[in-house]
Amino acid sequence: MPSWDERERHAALVDAPPEQTLAAARSLPFGELRLATALMAIRSLPGLVGGRVPKPGPPSTSVMESFERLGFAVLEETPRELVVGGIGRFWRVSGNIRRIEAGEFAGFAEPGYAKAVFNVEAVPHGDGCVLVTETRVAGTDAAATRSFRRYWRLVYPGSAAIRLAWLRAIRQRAEAGA
Repeated sequence: MPSWDERERHAALVDAPPEQTLAAARSLPFGELRLATALMAIRSLPGLVGGRVPKPGPPSTSVMESFERLGFAVLEETPRELVVGGIGRFWRVSGNIRRIEAGEFAGFAEPGYAKAVFNVEAVPHGDGCVLVTETRVAGTDAAATRSFRRYWRLVYPGSAAIRLAWLRAIRQRAEAGA
C-alpha cells in the first residue's frame, strides 16, 4: 500500500536464515503470544458476547491462520516475505471485517472503511536476518480516516506491544530451529 494514514514498523535481529525465520513466522501458534492473546481477548470480548466477531480459533492455530479466519487475505507471499491485508471498520466493537479475496484488495474503495496491510519480512543480514513487520492503514474516505485515527491513538500502545512480542516469539522459534 504505497500511501497510508497511519504506519507502525518494528524490527529484530535474528540469528537464523531468512527462509527459516519466515517459516517460523508462518507457523507460530497464536497461543504462544500470551500478551497478544490477552489484549485481543479484551478487545474482542464485547463482539464475541454479541456474536458479532468470529472466534480466531484454538491457541494452536497459527497467527496467520487466525487472521485469515477473521477475514484477512494473503496478498503476497515469497520465501522471505508475507503480506496480509484486511478491510474493516476497526474502530467499531465488531471490527466489521469485510471478507475479501486478495485480488479485490487494491481496488477496494467503498466509503466508510479502512484498509490495513501488514507484512513480515526476513531481510538477509550477515549469517542471519533482520525480521521486520510493518503495518499500514488507510481510510477509504475522510470520515473513515478520522474514525481510525481516534481508534489508533487508543490502541497503538497495545498494538506496538503485540508486534514486539510477535517478533520475539518468531526470533525464538527461528533460532531454536537453527
